[in-house]
Amino acid sequence: MRNKKMIFFNIGIVIILVMTAISGSSSFITNELLFKPTSIPITHQAIEVEKLVYDGNNWVDSINANIGDVLLFNISIRYNPTPVCGKRLENINVTDTLPSCLTYNPNSAEIYNWDGNIYYPTDETSGKKIFWNLTKDFAIRYFAFPAGQNFTYILFEATVTGGTDEYGEENEVFVDAYETCCSEERYAYDTATIIVFVCHDIELHKYVKNLGQWAGYTEVNTGDTVEFKITVENKGNTDLHQVTIEDDLPSYLTYNYDANPSHTSATDQHIQWNLGTLTPAQIIEITFTATATTAGTGQCNYAIVNTQEQVFDEDIACVDVVEEQEELICEKYVYDSDTQDWADITTVNVGDTVTFKITFTYYGTIDLLNIVVKDTLPNCLTYANNANPTQSGIDGQKIYWNFSSMSNGQTKTIEFDATATCQGTYTNTVIISGSIGCQIPISCEADATVIIEEEPCQGLICEKYVYDSDTQDWADITTVNVGDTVTFKITFTYYGTIDLLNIVVKDTLPNCLTYANNANPTQSGIDGQKIYWNFSSMSNGQTKTIEFDATATCQGTYTNTVIISGSIGCQIPISCEADATVIIEGGCGGLICDKYVWDPESHSWEDEISAEIGDTVRFKITISYWGDLSFYNIWVDDTLPTCLEYGNNAIPSEPEINGKQLLWHFLISLDTGDSLSIEFDTIVISGGTNVNIAKITGIECGVRQLSCQDEATVIVVNEPDELVADANGPYSGEPDELISFSGSANGGVSPYTYEWDFDYNGGTFSVDATGKNPSNSWSNEGVYSIGLRVTDNIGTKDIDTTTVTVEIPNDPPNKPDTPEGPSDGKPEKDYTFSTSSIDPEDDQIWYKWSWGDGEESAWIGPYSSGDLCEATHQWTERGTYLIRVKAKDNNNKESTWSSALEIGIKQKTRSKDYFNNFIGKLLEKFPRLEKIILLISDILTSLKNIKQ
Repeated sequence: MRNKKMIFFNIGIVIILVMTAISGSSSFITNELLFKPTSIPITHQAIEVEKLVYDGNNWVDSINANIGDVLLFNISIRYNPTPVCGKRLENINVTDTLPSCLTYNPNSAEIYNWDGNIYYPTDETSGKKIFWNLTKDFAIRYFAFPAGQNFTYILFEATVTGGTDEYGEENEVFVDAYETCCSEERYAYDTATIIVFVCHDIELHKYVKNLGQWAGYTEVNTGDTVEFKITVENKGNTDLHQVTIEDDLPSYLTYNYDANPSHTSATDQHIQWNLGTLTPAQIIEITFTATATTAGTGQCNYAIVNTQEQVFDEDIACVDVVEEQEELICEKYVYDSDTQDWADITTVNVGDTVTFKITFTYYGTIDLLNIVVKDTLPNCLTYANNANPTQSGIDGQKIYWNFSSMSNGQTKTIEFDATATCQGTYTNTVIISGSIGCQIPISCEADATVIIEEEPCQGLICEKYVYDSDTQDWADITTVNVGDTVTFKITFTYYGTIDLLNIVVKDTLPNCLTYANNANPTQSGIDGQKIYWNFSSMSNGQTKTIEFDATATCQGTYTNTVIISGSIGCQIPISCEADATVIIEGGCGGLICDKYVWDPESHSWEDEISAEIGDTVRFKITISYWGDLSFYNIWVDDTLPTCLEYGNNAIPSEPEINGKQLLWHFLISLDTGDSLSIEFDTIVISGGTNVNIAKITGIECGVRQLSCQDEATVIVVNEPDELVADANGPYSGEPDELISFSGSANGGVSPYTYEWDFDYNGGTFSVDATGKNPSNSWSNEGVYSIGLRVTDNIGTKDIDTTTVTVEIPNDPPNKPDTPEGPSDGKPEKDYTFSTSSIDPEDDQIWYKWSWGDGEESAWIGPYSSGDLCEATHQWTERGTYLIRVKAKDNNNKESTWSSALEIGIKQKTRSKDYFNNFIGKLLEKFPRLEKIILLISDILTSLKNIKQ
C-alpha cells in the first residue's frame, strides 16, 4: 500500500507543477482525492486542516465500517499566511485522538510534504492519542509555491476493534504550529466519523442420534447408550467472550463422562463447558453419551449457551426410554415408476408389471421361530413366479414363505412381481406370523394399493414439476428466495400405433427466472426467455424427461409453462402443455452466492464430490447482484474444513490467510446483473465428510449491509495409514562431540514436524531441537534416552525413543606376552608363571589365566602397564596343558588371549603321609637309625632351600 501511495502522490505533484507552468496562474490546483477544503470553522485562518477517511472509492467525512476493517485516514494541512508576516510555518504538532472503536496501526504513518518528499515519522502514542512533531525539516514555506499551494498531508491506518451506536464516533485531529515572522502560534482542528455496526448473536443446536441420523427425538430401551451432539456458532460479527454451555439430562439418563471436548465440570445429570472466546463464524461441536438407566418419558435434554455479552440460545433433544419388549414390524410397498421410488400406492395400466416389496424386522430377547409370510393378491393381479427369495408355496392368489428363526434386530426382505390384468383399485395385503420361544404367538400385517387403468389408445401426456427443497420431492408449486436455484422437470409420454414425429418442446420462463444453461438433455436453442428442444420421433409408450435449472432474480409469483407438440405420421398435429409455479420471496435482497467444487470425473462444477487424501480440489465462489442499486465493499470469507488446507493458485487474487480462514476484500462495485467469481485450490489432508462454507458481505449503496452464503462438500473416501515415528539409533559419541541424529516417519499425512527431547524419560515431552537431523553434545559420559515426536499435517502425533552412549574412546591392552614358567611338572604341585602387557592409554591392568584343565583364574590386579604379573597353579592329573592369559584395563576393555605355553604333567608324587608311615615303621624296627634319618632330613632341607 505504501508504494501505491508514493506513486499516487508523485503523480499528483507532477500534474500540479505541469499545469502551473503551462497556465502561469497562481491559483491553487486541488487534488480532490488528497485534499478537500474544510467546511468546519477553524480557529485561525493561517492553517486549514481536513480529516478524511477512504471508503474504497473516495475520501469522505463519514464511513460505515465493520469490526476488523483497516481504515486509511488523511490529515491534510494547508498554510494560508497572514498578510503581514506569513512566510514560514514551523514546529508543526499534529495530535490525532482516536475514538474507542479504533486502534492505531503503529508505524503506518507517511508524511507527504510540499517539496514532493515522503517522510516516515516516529510515532508517539498515549492511549488513543497519536502525536507527530514536524520539525524544521517539515516547515511549510509560503514562497515555495504560488499562494494557496502550500500544503502537507499525513496518511495513517487504524483497525476497527469495537462498535459504535447508530450515530458513530468522531476521530478528531488538532494541529498547532509556529508562524516564524509574527512569532505567533497558529492552530486548527477537524473530525471524521466512523459508524460501526456490531452484531452479537449466537446459535445453539442440540441433537440426539436416532437410527444413525442426528435428530430431535429418539426412543431407546433401558440399558441403551444414547449419543448427543451440541453445536454452537458465533453468528455475529465480533468475538463473544466467556462462552459457557450447560446441559441438563433427564432423570432417567446418566452422563457417561466422555464428552469431546471434555467437560469443565459435571455430575450424572448436569454437564458444563467453559469454551472461552468464540470468534465470528466459529463453530464448536460437542459430542457425549449417556446411559438409559430406567424407563421414562416426557423429559427432554435441555442445553443453553450464555456469553459475557448477555446473548444466549437454547435447544432441546428429547429421549423416551421404554422397557425392551418383543415386537414384529412389517411393511409393504409397491414400486412407483413416476417417482422411481417405493410407495404405498401406485397407478398402472392393464398389462403393466407391478413390483412389490415386503420388509419385516423382529425385536426381542428370545428368538422368533416358525415364521410364516402369507401374501394374498387381488383377482386382477397375477403372480409372476419370480419372488426373491423363492416362495415356499403357492395356493391360488396366496403366496407363502417359511423362515425357521429370526434373532433380535434382524430384518428380512422379499420382492416379487405381478401382472395387472384388469381395471380397478386393489389392495394387496401381507400377514406375517411366528412364535416367541415356541409358545407366545406374534404377528403383523401391511398392505399396498394398486390402481389399474386402461392404456390410452392414442395421445400425448405431459407434466411439469418444480423441485421443492422442503419436502425434497417434485411438486406443482414451491417457494424460494431471490438468488436461489430452481430446478424444473418436464416429462411427456406418447401412446399410439403410429410413431410421433417432429417433436418440439418449448418452455417459456417468466421474467424473474433466468435460465442456468444446464439442461439435460442439452437444449436445441434459446430465444430470450424461451428454451427449445427438438426430438425426431417417439414410439408407443415411450417417455422422455428434461431437467434444467433457473435462478430466481426478483420477488413475485410466477408460472413456468411448457408446450409440447408433434405430428402423427407427418399429418395429424398433436400437442399438450403443463406448468409449475414458483413463489419468489425477498431472501438476500438481490445478492446471490454459489459455491461449487470441480469434479474431474464429470468435468463439471458440482455441490459435492468424492476425493482421496493428497488430491488437489478446486473450488469456485460466484457472487451475483440483482438489486436495484449497487453493491460494493465486498468481503468474501471462506473457512476451510478440517480435511482441507489452502493450496494457492487463487484467481483473481490471493486471499489473506489466517489459519483455515481465507479472506478476500474487493473494492469494486457490482451493478444489477453483475457477478464476481473466485477460484482457488485446496489439498485434501484428512478423511471424513467436510463442508466448505463461503460467506459474503457487503454494502448496498450505503443503505444497508447484505450477506449470503453457500457451501460445497468434499467426501474423503480413504483414511491415512497410522503415523509411525522412527528415531533410528542407537547413537554413540565422545564427550563434547556434536552427535547428529536422523529422524523419519511413515503414515499419517505429510508434511511432518519433527521435535526432539534429549533427556526424554517417558513423561512430559520437552522440545530441545526441531527438524529431521538435529545435533547435540554431552559433556559427561553416560547413556542418555532420546525422544522423537513427529506431528503430521493434521495434528496426529507419535513418539519413538532411542539412546545415545557418550564415552571417552579407549583401546584394550595389548595381547599379553606368552606366559613364562616350567614346561613340565608333576601332579598336585604348585608351579608359578608370569606375563606382562602394555595398555595404550597407560591404564591399570588386570589379568585372567586359563590353565588348560577347564579352570580359569579370577581377574588378578591391578598392575601398572608393563609390570610383571605372576600366578600359581597345580594340576591333579597327568597330561599336556596349554596355558594362556588375557588382560583388561580399568574401562573393562579386554585384550585377546596370549599365545599358549605348553606344560606336561608326567608323574604323580607320593603323599607326605606315605613317607611318614614308612619312617615310623623303620624306626620301630631299627631305633639306632633315628640319628641317621634326622641327619638326612637336614641335608634334604638344605638342598631344597638351595634349589629355591
